[in-house]
Amino acid sequence: MNKTIKQYAIQTKICPPEALDDPEGYDGYEFYDKLTKFVELTKSYYVNRELAKTCKNDIESFLRQSTVSRNRRHAEAIVQALVGEQLTKRWWNSPNKAFNMMTPEEAWKDNQEFVYNYLCHHAYSGGGS
Repeated sequence: MNKTIKQYAIQTKICPPEALDDPEGYDGYEFYDKLTKFVELTKSYYVNRELAKTCKNDIESFLRQSTVSRNRRHAEAIVQALVGEQLTKRWWNSPNKAFNMMTPEEAWKDNQEFVYNYLCHHAYSGGGS
């Protein structure tokens, strides 16, 4: 039995310590009723904890995707403002010294925050390095 669960069972007086050491040799319906209830509550606790983790992960994933999408749209608008509509696609697909000769598209996949910050710097500081 998990040591933490055993300690919790003893602390909450669900059953006497000796009952958990040797449940086979311990008689008493009250003990078995309490232990059964304890096991069900423990299962419920872990199921709810896993569900909470899953929900948290889903929410964080959604927020990350939402931010990525929003940042990408903003980055596209910045590039278009800096180089014009006709050259935007070319800018994203041409090697760039700022990204170690990777294309901005490749760099975005590798580290979108760096590319986004680069664009923001050039857009809001008037260009230059």
